[in-house]
Amino acid sequence: MKSSTKKKTALALSLIMTACLTACSGSDNSSNNEDTKEQISDETIEEGVIVTYKIVDKTPSDMDIEETIDIISDRISEYTRHSECVVNDDEISFGIELDPEEYDVNDLVYELGRSCELYILDEENYTLWSQGEEFEAALTGEDVKDAYAIEDVSTDDNFYGVAVSFTDKGTEKFSEFTNANIDNTTYIVFDGELIMSPQVFDSVTDGQLLITGLDSYEDARDIQESLTTAALPLNLELVDYEIVESEE
Repeated sequence: MKSSTKKKTALALSLIMTACLTACSGSDNSSNNEDTKEQISDETIEEGVIVTYKIVDKTPSDMDIEETIDIISDRISEYTRHSECVVNDDEISFGIELDPEEYDVNDLVYELGRSCELYILDEENYTLWSQGEEFEAALTGEDVKDAYAIEDVSTDDNFYGVAVSFTDKGTEKFSEFTNANIDNTTYIVFDGELIMSPQVFDSVTDGQLLITGLDSYEDARDIQESLTTAALPLNLELVDYEIVESEE
C-alpha cells in the first residue's frame, strides 16, 4: 500500500494543537465541540462542512495523529485546496471549504474518515481483533503491491472480486502464513469489517490473493481503490458534522 505522510504544500492546512486537560478539569466535550466549530467557522470556513472525528485508539502517539491528519488532508485535497484542522483532546475536527450542494456530504465525511486498512489474521488474532484487544496481523495493506477489481457476469451467478498482488516481502510473509495455517480458517478484515474467512488448503507462494463474495462490481472497485491508497494509522469514529452556509 502506498503511504503518504508528507505535508501537502498545495493544501492550505493550519493545525492548531489545543491542550485541554479534561482529566483534571472535567471539561464538557460537547462544549469543546461547539467551541471548535465556532473557531473553525470564524477563522477559515465561509461555506462548507465542519466534521469532527473521535480517536478510538486508547493511546495514540503524536506521530500517528500527525500522519492521520496528513492522510485526511490529502483526501480533502481532492475536493478543495482550503481547509482548517483543530485537535481537541481525543477529537480531530476539519473545516472544509466547498459548496455543500455539489457533494453528498454524508458520503464525503464517511470517505474522509474511513480507515481503508487491510488485515490478514489467523484465528487467535482475529479473536483478539474482534474483542478490541491488541493483535498482530500476518499481513496488512503495507504488504499490498497492487489490486484489481474483477467481474464475471457470463453465468447466472455473477462473480465479483478483487485480485491482490503482494510485494516481495508480502509474498514471503503470505507464504509463511498460509503454510502455517493449512486446514485452518483465516480471516480477512478490511475497513473495520470481516469480508472473507477462507480455509487454507495449501501454502500460497505466488503472492496472489483473490477476495471473493462481493455483492457488486462497485464494491470490488471500492476495495481496489482503497487498497492502493494510504490507510489511516488511527481508528476514527464520526462524532458529527455541520454544514456551513454562505452568508451572501
